[in-house]
Amino acid sequence: MYMKRGILILLSVLLSFAFAPLESWIVEGASSAVSAAPVQKKAAQKKAAQKKAAQKKAAQKKAAQKKAAQKKAAQKKAAQKKAAQKKTAQKNVASKKTTIAQKSSASKRAATPQKPVLTPAQEAAAYQARVAEVEAHNKRVAAYQTRDIAHRLGLWGGVGYSAIFPSNFVSDALAPNAVGGVGGGVGLGYQLRYKKFLLTTGVEFQSYNSLTRLTAPIQSFGVQEYATMQYHYLFTDMQDQWNTGYVQIPLLVGMELPQWYWQVGAKVGMNVYTTSAIQTSLTTSITDQELIDDLVNMQNHQLATSTYEMQDPIALQLNPNVALAAEVGMSLDKWLRPTVKRGRRMSPMQKFATSLHYQLALFAEYGLMNIYNSALAEGHTNAIPADFSSVLGKSVDTPLAYTSSLQTSSAAKASLNPFLVGVKLAVMYELPRQDKKMLPIPLEPKPRLVTKVTNAETGLALGSAQVTIENIQTGAVVNSTSNSKGVVMARFSKADYRISASKLGYLPCDTITWSHMADLSDTVRFALVPEPKPIVYTLCGYVLDKANAQPLEAELRVVGAQDQTPLYNGATNEEGLFVSNLLAGTYTIYANSIGYLPLDTMVQFDKDTLYLPLEPIKEGIKVKINHLYFATNKTVILPESEEALNDLAKFLRENPTVSIRIIGHTDNVGSDADNMRLSMGRSKAVRTDLVMRGIDASRIEAIGMGETAPIATNDTEEGRAQNRRVEFEITDTQGSDIQQIYE
Repeated sequence: MYMKRGILILLSVLLSFAFAPLESWIVEGASSAVSAAPVQKKAAQKKAAQKKAAQKKAAQKKAAQKKAAQKKAAQKKAAQKKAAQKKTAQKNVASKKTTIAQKSSASKRAATPQKPVLTPAQEAAAYQARVAEVEAHNKRVAAYQTRDIAHRLGLWGGVGYSAIFPSNFVSDALAPNAVGGVGGGVGLGYQLRYKKFLLTTGVEFQSYNSLTRLTAPIQSFGVQEYATMQYHYLFTDMQDQWNTGYVQIPLLVGMELPQWYWQVGAKVGMNVYTTSAIQTSLTTSITDQELIDDLVNMQNHQLATSTYEMQDPIALQLNPNVALAAEVGMSLDKWLRPTVKRGRRMSPMQKFATSLHYQLALFAEYGLMNIYNSALAEGHTNAIPADFSSVLGKSVDTPLAYTSSLQTSSAAKASLNPFLVGVKLAVMYELPRQDKKMLPIPLEPKPRLVTKVTNAETGLALGSAQVTIENIQTGAVVNSTSNSKGVVMARFSKADYRISASKLGYLPCDTITWSHMADLSDTVRFALVPEPKPIVYTLCGYVLDKANAQPLEAELRVVGAQDQTPLYNGATNEEGLFVSNLLAGTYTIYANSIGYLPLDTMVQFDKDTLYLPLEPIKEGIKVKINHLYFATNKTVILPESEEALNDLAKFLRENPTVSIRIIGHTDNVGSDADNMRLSMGRSKAVRTDLVMRGIDASRIEAIGMGETAPIATNDTEEGRAQNRRVEFEITDTQGSDIQQIYE
């Protein structure tokens, strides 16, 4: 700027000489420029300050925005972190819950017994059984819903005319005449209605009350008191009052129609109380020869009519009663039962009221049995006296002395039969019927396709065989492995399939095209042929009847010849053949069959087929008990003999008709007497052991033979060992077939 100003001054001087007229203008311009320089500087400085302030403000604003953005980003990051932590916590909780649920489910599954897997035949049978069960249930429900049956409980009561009819009095002087009275009763019980049939039973109390007049004993007689005066006595209205109450069980059958019903039957009862009372009227009058009329109704002279009753009424000792009963009545439901509008909900009281039945009936009962105990009349020879003067004497103050007609000799053969007829009202509550529902017929199980793989040579199942099943229509392929039973079982829709099976070590088989259309299950069978192998001979043979060489079905056991280790347990087939997996060697073979002696033999097997003949068993046959061991020179049986004794006890238990004789033998070492005692002791020890195992002692005989019956030479140790033995002999079979032979 200073350089500019210096240039301007220099130019102004040069121009002042060249351009005089312009001098003044140049000078003014230069001075103006000089004077404007500070102003311009200040303005520039101000502008720069404003620009700087603006830049600073912009920088501050930008810094604030950046800070806000960072803060916002930090908050977002914190929120995301918190959300992630929350999500992780939720995931952990869910995982923990899942683990707990899995453990609970696993424990529940472990605690719940697993249902057995059913074979197709079992599943078909179970399905058919379930269908039959549901159909039978539905049939019962339908029969229950359609049958007309009702059960009722209720109360009833009746009142009417009752009488106790007397008969068979010996003396005509006593002519009891039943007038009757009021009777009735109450009861509670059960009533069954099936269609129109009606049955009623229960328990009830019945009261019989009867007034019985005695017409014959009415007497009139006189007593002379003074020369001109005579007393007259007139007995009238003599009667017995009999009352009895019975607790009885009715059994009535009949028919119920819509508006009326009837029932007949019997009632069996026993009295709970009986009473009797006697009443009579006595009229006293006087006839005087000096008077025209008789003197009557003079209380001061005891001339009046009086009623007398016994002070101690005699209680009747009545017997049990069987009454013939009948009733006919009508239903009052039409008028007394409440009606509820259809579709309206009923309260419990309304439901109870609508289940009540009301019956009004006329009934009658007549006792068939004599309820009088004739022992009351025993010892009484007189009837009610006809001449009461012997009772009264001459004094009217003498109290009357007479007795009930039931306690006279005339009642020795008397009969009393109660009768009751009247009106009865019954209220019965009908028990609600149980609501039974029908069951839906179970859905038929989806059809199953069963593939069974076996060995073509042995017929045994092949496990771990690969089975391929291809749906011809859809091309879907399913590969499965057979289980230990050689079976692959799966459910497939009804369609056509290509099925093949293979197993390592077996020749490939042809693929089968199978149409799976069965309702429950189909079974496809594959018999795989083993690949050829070097010939290996295994122990096999036939068990034959020794008499006719016919094959026998027998049980076999093969053990090691030296250590008696069990190696094979089996049975022959219907052709008498048995096959084992044992290779060449020395073995001990045990064979037995029903009706034959057991075989115990040692064989040396190479490759030839064995033939084992069995001898038929019958009475008199002797069998050596093998593997029976005793302590040296003692009768103590060693534990190693347990299996042999078990077999013999089993044979006797399963053949209860067989009796045997235990025979003990020794070698010739020692004296004859000692050997005889030892052989006898050992046979008795075997017998005692069998008895302790539950065999009847009467079936077992024990003898000792000592050294008298050797089967080998006693000159060698081997021979003496053979002679030291215990045998049993079948002594009796009672004519029965032997069911099982001792093993």
